Amino acid sequence: MDLFHPGDTIVQRGLHRDGRIHQADSVRVVSDDDRGLLTWLARGSQVIRRANLAGRSVRKLPLGEQLRVPKVHVLSSSTDRDVLWLTPQHSSYAIAWGFVDGEFEGWYINLQTPATRWWGGIDIHDQALDVLIAADRTWRWKDEDEFAERTGNPVFWDEAEAAVIQGEAERLIALAEAGQFPFDGTWCDFRPDPGWRPTELPWWWDQLPPGEPPDWQKTNYLD
Repeated sequence: MDLFHPGDTIVQRGLHRDGRIHQADSVRVVSDDDRGLLTWLARGSQVIRRANLAGRSVRKLPLGEQLRVPKVHVLSSSTDRDVLWLTPQHSSYAIAWGFVDGEFEGWYINLQTPATRWWGGIDIHDQALDVLIAADRTWRWKDEDEFAERTGNPVFWDEAEAAVIQGEAERLIALAEAGQFPFDGTWCDFRPDPGWRPTELPWWWDQLPPGEPPDWQKTNYLD
């Protein structure tokens, strides 16, 4: 199963349904094992987001306008918190542990398609619906309006698929309420290697299709 190694810099990318890159985060690998790929997005690490031609985020635009306006990639940085991400193999979700000034503040469930692993990182299709879970395991939905707006649109998912996505979210909420892994306290005291600095976006962040690394990089592409 292993592909990545502790300390590697890789990219976690969200793709549009047609394969275009929607966003990309440069992250550090913590571990890659039977529990999944564990990565660290340090505050200040470089990320890519899509914006309109004026450089403004299209995140909150109505869906129809989001789909129509021309967009460009904009380099930015993660600024508000440090995030530990767990992306299990073959699972339709990822879990984030949020830290502010080293203190654990809660979990974030991101519903998504199972990650496609390639030599430089992982790719997913986001499914809009999220769940915020506080450190005391109280929870609330996030972006349920966007999820509802996309349901039935041929670019995204139909009603039956939406029910599956919501069912997976409810299954994870039940685990959180019961204090079961990954909501059992695991990694809530995580501290990164003190030598790790915020990660810079690697040169391969926009490689599509992922394919194989070029010959000249095969031995050191994650150095």
